[in-house]
Order: sequence, then structure tokens, then C-alpha cells
Amino acid sequence: MRSVEMPQPNVTEQVKACWEKAIECERRALLATDDAQRKTYLELVRLWRDMAQQAEMLHHLSSSQQRSPTER
Repeated sequence: MRSVEMPQPNVTEQVKACWEKAIECERRALLATDDAQRKTYLELVRLWRDMAQQAEMLHHLSSSQQRSPTER
């Protein structure tokens, strides 16, 4: 699993919160001494990262739809 990186600075607070949760779960996975806990945290990393990416995509789509036709 690739390491989680912080998003670009222009994302919403909700997206930022998702990335922060992913980073926290990754940190906990690295510290986990039990394989079951580690696997659970790694699954949470994947889920938080997926949510962040989906939220970023929705934010991007809604931002592009709000622009005037001459700005597109």
C-alpha cells in the first residue's frame, strides 16, 4: 500500500479531514502490534483515501460547473 500524502492546498475542509484520517490510520497501522489491528487500520486507510479522492473529484466537478462558459 502506498503512503498517504496530504492533498493540494485548494481542497475543502472535508477533503482535508479525510486525508488527515487516512494519515492517522496509516500511523496507527505502523504502530500496531497485532496483525488483525494492522489489517483493520490499513483497510481504514484505503476507505478514508477513497472518500477523500471522491470528495476531491466532486469538488472539482462542482467548481468547473460553476464557472461561466467563457472561463471553461
